[in-house]
Amino acid sequence: MKRLDVPAELVDAFVRAAVPGPGDHRAGDVAVAKALLKQHPGTAETSIYAAAVAGDAAALRRWLRQDRKLATTAGGAMGWQPLCYVCFSRFLRLAKKKQRRDFLACARMLLRAGAGPNSAFTNPGDGVRESALYGAAGVANDAPLTRLLLKAGADVNDGETLYHAAEFPSHDCLKLVLARKPENISFCMCHKMDQEDPAGVGVFLKYGADPNFLIERGANDLHGLRPLHFAILRNRSPKTVRVLLHGGADPLLPSSAGVTPYAFAMILGRRQIAAELRRHGGATALSPKEQFLAACSAGKTTEANRLVRADPTLTKSLTPHERALLPLLAGEGNFPAVRVMLATGFPIDTPGPWGGSAIHQAAWAGHVPIVRFLLKRGASLTCKQCFGGEVLQTAIHGATHAGHPHGPAIVRLIKRALTQSL
Repeated sequence: MKRLDVPAELVDAFVRAAVPGPGDHRAGDVAVAKALLKQHPGTAETSIYAAAVAGDAAALRRWLRQDRKLATTAGGAMGWQPLCYVCFSRFLRLAKKKQRRDFLACARMLLRAGAGPNSAFTNPGDGVRESALYGAAGVANDAPLTRLLLKAGADVNDGETLYHAAEFPSHDCLKLVLARKPENISFCMCHKMDQEDPAGVGVFLKYGADPNFLIERGANDLHGLRPLHFAILRNRSPKTVRVLLHGGADPLLPSSAGVTPYAFAMILGRRQIAAELRRHGGATALSPKEQFLAACSAGKTTEANRLVRADPTLTKSLTPHERALLPLLAGEGNFPAVRVMLATGFPIDTPGPWGGSAIHQAAWAGHVPIVRFLLKRGASLTCKQCFGGEVLQTAIHGATHAGHPHGPAIVRLIKRALTQSL
């Protein structure tokens, strides 16, 4: 092919802008890549890698006619094979239906020329192997491209595809992947419940997910839970719980710690879910400790104090997971529960989800009154969560990523408290 007069460094900049970085593959856009294309219209024709990431089927065809081996040759700014550029392209992820056909044509040509359907690269950020199928199903959520790769022999058990295909409200790619009977279906069904999607949970159950599965991987707060417990933890709707129950979830089966779904719902203050479980025959007996935690989550000071007087060891006997109820409910904005828990002796800086204390959780989620209250009660501003940030860093991250309007107010509160502590 004729070499176009586009500097190599600009071509590399175009390719890097058109694929995700080592963080969230669905973050960002293609503004920089589009600007480079506008300034240098021939950029997508300068290499097979640039053509692949741009979805330029005509240019990619010309490169393959010149040298068929390019279909299996790693190169370009990222050092990937062309099929990976196609499947992880931000242009593809954001493309309309007509444009997506061009990417499908590129993938088809590459496969016919010998590209492996299991083409992959290693993410430099975390060392994880990421396959073309993951890009198609779990990033772009493109069903025709996913179908093409599966027919060509792509392996669904790559550790990423099913988990991330579960994150979309559309179920087309998810069904294609599940039809291949991948591993970890039940675990990934729980991941589906990280968002509200009862129909998606139903899809998992239809394809063989175990509604009574015991989680033995993932974050520490998930170990030993079953799907019903997971739905309760994630505060899913009664409809999602009904889908699990109708799909065979046993409301009597406890977690590995011996907590029934009904008790778990009461402990977390999910009264609607508790009522749903009761209607479906869930065990309603609560131990004294479960009664105490349920009273705390409901903000019932008198009841909680009564139970502590009856057994003064209640608070001291709480496990780390039970103490983590304070930061969890602080993050959910349950101010009455926070008040009662601190009044009955919960440690104010106990870590919760992602290692964040109550003030981390409330600051990130935008609960100004709770942040103000915790500051008055002496919450530590220097304790760090799992990602290494102190409370101010957590608040700033929440202000830009948590989707609430209270970030500036919370950041000002924390900065003022830090200044006063000097």
